[in-house]
Amino acid sequence: MTSYTFADYSSTKRGQMRAETQRKMMQAAKAEFLEHGWQGATVRGIASRAGMSTGAFFNVFEGKDQAWREATGFQTPDDWSKSILETIR
Repeated sequence: MTSYTFADYSSTKRGQMRAETQRKMMQAAKAEFLEHGWQGATVRGIASRAGMSTGAFFNVFEGKDQAWREATGFQTPDDWSKSILETIR
C-alpha cells in the first residue's frame, strides 16, 4: 500500500497554516467517508466540511482516491469491504 506522508511545514507561519489545512482536510475526509461511504462522498463535500474550497482539497490530495487511502488506510473500497467481512466471519 502506498502511503502519502504530509511534509512537516510547521517551522514557519505559512507552514503552520499548511499543516492546519492538511489536518482539517484529513478530518473532513474521514467524517465524509464514514457518513456517506465511497460512492456518496464527494470532493465538494469534504472541502465544505473542512470549511475550505475544492482548490484547497486539491492542494492536499491528488483526488478522491488519495483522500480515501489516507482517511481509511485501504487502497480501495473493496479492500475495506473485504476487511469488514473477514472481521465478522
